[in-house]
Amino acid sequence: MAVVLAGGTGTRVGLSIPKQLIKIAGKPIIEHTIAAMQQSPLVDEILVLMA
Repeated sequence: MAVVLAGGTGTRVGLSIPKQLIKIAGKPIIEHTIAAMQQSPLVDEILVLMA
């Protein structure tokens, strides 16, 4: 199991949206993170905790 801690706003980067929703290469950061976790043979379950 992998636990992804995805919380906080992007105020330090000058945005009013949550950091995990900032887009990089057209996809939110959280999507990149989940995709990387899905590729790992050690991870059979992903838990995303958002605050």
